[in-house]
Amino acid sequence: MSEVLATLPLPPSEAQLAEILEATFERLVGLPITAQESSVFVERHAHGGMSSGHISLKFWRETALPLLLARYRAAQGDKP
Repeated sequence: MSEVLATLPLPPSEAQLAEILEATFERLVGLPITAQESSVFVERHAHGGMSSGHISLKFWRETALPLLLARYRAAQGDKP
């Protein structure tokens, strides 16, 4: 995601950032971040190893997305 979003400016609102992150996630992974599956296999990320190619939707839903949004709030000067 960082490569895809690196050249985009930060959006003016947290809600817009969440929409961008969720849409980009779905485009790259093939499932929405809200899907009930705990993980999904993405062939292009399979480079060897036991869990290679598996993307944890649970991690993105419960940890990564909230962390990115908290960092956005901090960068904007809002309370986390």
